[in-house]
Amino acid sequence: GASRQLQSFISSLLLKDSLDKATIQAFVTEESQCHRHADDSAAINIAMNAALAKALCDFCGISGHTQPDCFRFKKAQQEAKQSNKARNNKGKKRTEQANAANAAPKDDKSDS
Repeated sequence: GASRQLQSFISSLLLKDSLDKATIQAFVTEESQCHRHADDSAAINIAMNAALAKALCDFCGISGHTQPDCFRFKKAQQEAKQSNKARNNKGKKRTEQANAANAAPKDDKSDS
């Protein structure tokens, strides 16, 4: 990451026979960029955490998460799938029973 690059840069400076003003200025610029990058990363993390804390779930109304991450929503989805599956199985059973009843031979007891 940034600290590895900085260490590499420092090592290359230490290997130089002499340090002139341009080299020192390059070192200062590199160091300030590394610090700014670290500060930017921290600021991004803080902003993301603040945004997440303000997030309000559309499903349960609790703050701190959104609907795709809501445990109550996921549980409700799972229960709905199981309920639909059970309902579909009952419907299939009834259809099979009706088909079996229609296919069964009928006793014709009508008097002619």
